[in-house]
Amino acid sequence: MVDAEVERAHKEALRVTRRQFLKAVAAGIAAGFIGAAGFSGLTPPIFERMIPPRTRGNYSFGSVDKLRITCISETSWFMNDTFMDDIRKAGGLLVNQYEIPWSTEGVVGGWSKENPDVGSNEGGYSALVETWGPGETYHRWLLDWGWNQEWMEYIYSQVPAPTKDVPPDRLIKGSILDLIKVGQKGIEFIICSHEHIDHYWGMDTVLKYYPDVPIWVPGTMYPESWRMLDGVPKGTFKAPYAWNEHPHRGPRNVVKEPGKPYKIYEGLCVVLFDVPIILRVRGENIPYVWVKDYGVVTVTGCTHPGIITELEYAIRTFKDVDYGKNMGGIYGGLHISPFEDWDPDRDDLVLALPRYGVHSIGANHCTGYITVGKMIEAGLPVVGGSAQFKTKKDWYLGNSDQFGLPHEVVEKPLNLKYYGTKLKVIARRQEEGLRKRLEKMGLDADAIRYLNRIYAGEEPVKVVSEAKVTTYELGEI
Repeated sequence: MVDAEVERAHKEALRVTRRQFLKAVAAGIAAGFIGAAGFSGLTPPIFERMIPPRTRGNYSFGSVDKLRITCISETSWFMNDTFMDDIRKAGGLLVNQYEIPWSTEGVVGGWSKENPDVGSNEGGYSALVETWGPGETYHRWLLDWGWNQEWMEYIYSQVPAPTKDVPPDRLIKGSILDLIKVGQKGIEFIICSHEHIDHYWGMDTVLKYYPDVPIWVPGTMYPESWRMLDGVPKGTFKAPYAWNEHPHRGPRNVVKEPGKPYKIYEGLCVVLFDVPIILRVRGENIPYVWVKDYGVVTVTGCTHPGIITELEYAIRTFKDVDYGKNMGGIYGGLHISPFEDWDPDRDDLVLALPRYGVHSIGANHCTGYITVGKMIEAGLPVVGGSAQFKTKKDWYLGNSDQFGLPHEVVEKPLNLKYYGTKLKVIARRQEEGLRKRLEKMGLDADAIRYLNRIYAGEEPVKVVSEAKVTTYELGEI
């Protein structure tokens, strides 16, 4: 094969894999493909070929002096096997969540008011967010309002309302439920991350005490979820807990334009990522908080867009954010192996995160214990918890635990032995995957060896100008 033909094949290989990779990034499924972790952690020149040139953002939305997040409930369901069995029996991951008869009683390991270890498998996700500054400003709001109404009432009543450093005119002694009951003084607004069962259906628990609470919702929700806000009697939908007897009567702020930062107050904005999600759900709102001296913190429900996508978005959009610069923290579900079904491809994500230099990782919920275990093994700055209120392990932030900046974090050096071993494994996997793709394109052994030398940095790329693509913008794919 002559050089010109090899070069054209090389160009095509870059173009195809780059396009596929960007689609994966946009969908939040980049881990396991040739991309995010492998190239960012393995060979930076290859990473730069696969990802178009990055633009640095210039959007500023102010800052706060201090951030504190209280995990109210990260236990959206209590038994993975039961949850997945419910989905399988209903027809699989693409079935409408409003049509699934979720297991509501007799689940060993579940919860009920009568028995904390047997009952419904459904829990819920919710977090309390507080910020201080600039100046004397203080804000307090909720991210999501859970699933099982009985569980949410219980956990809201059990988790104490934080009191340290709260201004006297906003101080409420008691529980999170007491904050909800006093209305605006207790909770200023609620950001609904997305319409998934465990984040959205528990609204009745809040609205029966605070029907006029202002909310921020994704504009991508399906009709059933809008109906829920207006009030839905029990039995309307096949799925249990899909009801709301107290219609929402407060302001509804709809985040309509994907990829656009909506500033809520100084130091807080919310961004809608328009991605398809299992159980017939679409789109997720991601709040970003900028903490003075630390930088941007993602406060997530499930991270369905993918944590790499969200961090890359911060670099492309926000002023003075870069790898290792103003990456303050990550809080919430990361949706990596939520059902503890680890695939070696997911090692790529663990290897990708150090590139961003995130100060603190407050993972929980759909992150998966096995994921957190690998992060800890790798030396990433994971904040642990106390394993209370049915959170099973103290490896990550559980129910009633807190995450905040500034705070004292024990710096954890990266485990170089772990990284060295994993990088070799990923390199072999990438090389084999590339070989198979090139063989499908009809390239012979000499051409493959030539391309391998290029990818190893041993051979100059002769068609750089032809291989360039336009800068990727969120939402174009």
